Amino acid sequence: MIESWHSTLEFELRAVEHFPTRASARAAVAAFIDDYNSDRRHSSIGMRSPIGYELGA
Repeated sequence: MIESWHSTLEFELRAVEHFPTRASARAAVAAFIDDYNSDRRHSSIGMRSPIGYELGA
């Protein structure tokens, strides 16, 4: 499962964007993780976000 997540991260960030500094890459990864956990819907948990699932929403 983690390989799938890494693949998604690589495709959506690295393949699409070039980062001029390490700090800008870290900020983009942090934003991606925040979006992935709070906004993005996952079919394996009833089309809810992971945070929504954990909170029972």
